[in-house]
Amino acid sequence: MSAEKRLTHDATLAAMEATETVQLGVLLKPIRAVMDKQIEHLKTLPDGKMTAEEAGFDPSAGVNIIYYGHCPSKQAFYVYVIMKHEVLGRTYYGGPGGFDYTEPSSPSLNCTPGNWLATIPERLDGNWYYAVMAYMFPTPVPIKSNS
Repeated sequence: MSAEKRLTHDATLAAMEATETVQLGVLLKPIRAVMDKQIEHLKTLPDGKMTAEEAGFDPSAGVNIIYYGHCPSKQAFYVYVIMKHEVLGRTYYGGPGGFDYTEPSSPSLNCTPGNWLATIPERLDGNWYYAVMAYMFPTPVPIKSNS
């Protein structure tokens, strides 16, 4: 690729990323309105999950489930607000999008709820990020019989 085409390509990608960040920021506001006031309390609970309704989301909010917990490796705390659908049309093993609150403010790909994987998170505001999520069903390991 020529240098001119590469510059045009890079500028186009940067503009698309900036547009996505603005869109995600708009979508994050109602999520923060519900979740920010719950974070301190959730930190005191054992790792768990709750439905969108239990968290206080309106059924039309597009939220599927909320996971919260602690990552032992960094003593970090997380909240994942998993959406019903991926909000930007990206794909990652067919998974939905998720807004992630991670404290301290440095998300780790190893700091996700059990059996969930995330793409590299995009920083939005404060400790909030966005990533595309994928739920990986555990594969049973066949037990070899010695008989």
